[in-house]
Amino acid sequence: MPFADVEPGSWYYDAVLFAYINNLMNGMDEDTFGPGMFVNRSMTNTVLYRLEGSPAVSGENFPDVKSDAYFFAATLWAKLNGILKGHEDGLFHGEWNINREQLVTILYRYAQMKGYDTGHDINLSQYADAKDINDFAQEAMRWAVYHGLIRGRTTTELAPQGTTSRAELAMILMRFCQMIDYQLPDDAG
Repeated sequence: MPFADVEPGSWYYDAVLFAYINNLMNGMDEDTFGPGMFVNRSMTNTVLYRLEGSPAVSGENFPDVKSDAYFFAATLWAKLNGILKGHEDGLFHGEWNINREQLVTILYRYAQMKGYDTGHDINLSQYADAKDINDFAQEAMRWAVYHGLIRGRTTTELAPQGTTSRAELAMILMRFCQMIDYQLPDDAG
């Protein structure tokens, strides 16, 4: 573990190590992971793009994604595959932080694109804040909870509007990869 801010025994230690070893998430620098830092839209689609093996893409990107941005190819790939959508203004807004319901919705769309199991049989009424889940995220949240990808921040709160931390992203990503029996693509760098 190269990151001084990821303590052995922390709830996210194994997840960060998994994401790092599989080249799915990098540190903020050589020895800092930033487990408590919030995840934005650019980071999220970059992680999924790496999960997919960083395939070559071409096409028209969102107008606010510059061609020299580290997330340019990842954003274009996510756009072309319907995983990430722009906002009403037609822009991507990659710097905007992402909440828990948005994260699982993006992951759900990725799972659908890949043909993975997106079934579920769960009622979220045991969570006091289930009413806070927006309509667009209902199916994705039920799927994510059913498959154990996301758990409540407490036994009675899912915190769907809570901003996602890098530690949470690493954990959800590791659980997803375990669910699909993920293996790094042969051509991934």
